Amino acid sequence: MPGDATHNNNGRRAFLASLPALTLLAGGCQLSQPSALRLGFNPWPGYELFKLAEQLGYYQELGLNLQLVEFTSLGDSRRAFERQQIDVAAGTAVELLTAGATLGLPVQAFFLTNISIGADYLIAHPALERLEVLKGRKVAVEPGSLNLLLLYLALASAGMKLQEVQMLPMAQASMPGAFQRGEVDAVVVYPPVADELLAQGPGKARVLFDSSRVPDAIIDLLYARRELIEQRPGELAALVRGFEMAREYTVRHPDDAYARMAARTGRQRDDFERDMGGLKLLPLAEQAPLFEPGGRVDLTLFETLQALRDGGMTLKMAEGGLATPAILRRSLQP
Repeated sequence: MPGDATHNNNGRRAFLASLPALTLLAGGCQLSQPSALRLGFNPWPGYELFKLAEQLGYYQELGLNLQLVEFTSLGDSRRAFERQQIDVAAGTAVELLTAGATLGLPVQAFFLTNISIGADYLIAHPALERLEVLKGRKVAVEPGSLNLLLLYLALASAGMKLQEVQMLPMAQASMPGAFQRGEVDAVVVYPPVADELLAQGPGKARVLFDSSRVPDAIIDLLYARRELIEQRPGELAALVRGFEMAREYTVRHPDDAYARMAARTGRQRDDFERDMGGLKLLPLAEQAPLFEPGGRVDLTLFETLQALRDGGMTLKMAEGGLATPAILRRSLQP
């Protein structure tokens, strides 16, 4: 974990070898096969590539019947996944672990949409100049989301624990108002909500910590029930390929790609491109090793699990793996 030199990779891998997956005995039930693959996502620059792929006709070209379902927050998307209102969810390691633990489902990550390298923020009132002064203060976090992980890593960098602050559960959309009214001392946010606060200027809001200080710790994934991954691998591989085609289009035609994505979200093109600069999008061909047992995804899941436990969450686990390279391998086949 960033900032914690006491962990060693051998110990982590030993732990991961026995790290159980979140499971629910299916009792012989078969998943229904809906006519469309339903993907849920929330406002986040990296997820806009799914809509770009749809706009450019890539999913139709790949023969994928895809329904993109938009939610207002990571938590809403996760809850829809738990209710099986969607088949696949875009989220972080926190949502994967929380969703699986809530229902006891065998849930697996199968694709990395992006790595946050500066797009997630801990923002405080300007008078609070150091992380240490947050002790005993009110910090707004979106429940069951990556907010908890970023706050955990931020406090750990200052030798602090989550229990040393007052965490207030709050939806992302409610944070700017609560912050401006002085109801909270700090908030954990990401674009587009972060942009609203940062636009006020340094005299109104101060960035105490962002994800650039913990490279590779905040990752966004696609996750699904393991049973669905086994039953519909071709559709999931097409979903991944379409995203990759949109990423490649953005590299080749950034002006048009950013203009399209910004317009759809009601943003200014330059603002949207700036937010995308806080993300790292890995090419599809580089991802499979990250999903192997003991790879980067497993290690991040381990670190995230430690953060959740430190935050007081008790997760019930059972045998199995939390990440699979199977869909990535299939997506690379001719």
